Amino acid sequence: MIPLSDLESYDYIAVQLLIGTLIITSVFFGISAQLSTGAIFAMVTYLLDFSFEVLTLPLIFQQFIRLKEITNRIDS
Repeated sequence: MIPLSDLESYDYIAVQLLIGTLIITSVFFGISAQLSTGAIFAMVTYLLDFSFEVLTLPLIFQQFIRLKEITNRIDS
């Protein structure tokens, strides 16, 4: 179980870093493109909504690995 939880923590770290980078980059591009404050706020809000959904991907990946291990145990 420990390798699976290590994999899960690495997945969460990678996803969090990508989401943080995406949000910071989009804010900088919004400022450099001289977008209005409302447009930047809307962009960040949509990105946060997207990030909450992306955070479920490591859980889906973990469930897939568990099902694969169970299938291997049943087959052997």
